[in-house]
Amino acid sequence: MKIIKAIVLTGQGPDIVFITTDSPSPFVAYAKEPLTLQFEATAGLGAAYVKQHFDTTAEVINRGAKRKDYRNEH
Repeated sequence: MKIIKAIVLTGQGPDIVFITTDSPSPFVAYAKEPLTLQFEATAGLGAAYVKQHFDTTAEVINRGAKRKDYRNEH
């Protein structure tokens, strides 16, 4: 199984890690889609875990980033 990409969501509780592989989906209706594995990791350490155990660099997305509030602008 080859890893195609890795994404780590951070910022709200534990990190959520998504590993997309070149294996097919286990659902017959989606057999042409890649298998994506998902698991949780200690907050802030998901990307390091991916690097150490899957030997690939993860894209990190911070879910906790504050969005600009446009309601108070004129």
